Amino acid sequence: MSGQKTYPVVERIALGLEAVLKSVTAAGGYQTNVTQVLRPVRLGIPAVPTDPFAVVMTQQDPKIEGHTNPGAIVWRQTFDLGLYIRVSEQDATPFYQLINMFIADAVKAVMADRRRGGLAINTEVQPPLMATLDKHEGVVMPIDVIYRVSELDPYQQM
Repeated sequence: MSGQKTYPVVERIALGLEAVLKSVTAAGGYQTNVTQVLRPVRLGIPAVPTDPFAVVMTQQDPKIEGHTNPGAIVWRQTFDLGLYIRVSEQDATPFYQLINMFIADAVKAVMADRRRGGLAINTEVQPPLMATLDKHEGVVMPIDVIYRVSELDPYQQM
């Protein structure tokens, strides 16, 4: 057995979303420079960003969308993308201008591939909600990813 880990489909989707969000930079053609993408390491302990433009990605409980033949289950997994900004009080740029650009860049990046590299059936963006985390202001934007796996093997995409 090799030392490389195999991940279930939902974790491969999460890793793909993380990589996409890390690409949100001026060099990548966006208005926002994401400087951190964090995933909490334990339930109940939130990741606290330290950089000016950070994303904290968490997961809600998955929901079953249905069963298909032969032996597949369709899941809806919601990923909450916390888009947080920490800027100087001397910054003259309106906060909502910054957050609106951050939301637009995150949506543009995430929706560039609605099928998550072929792992998903679809990706849907939900309305963002205002949020704070430590000294950061921002929004939490739910992203629903609908995907199908074997009922017997969540590592196997169907």
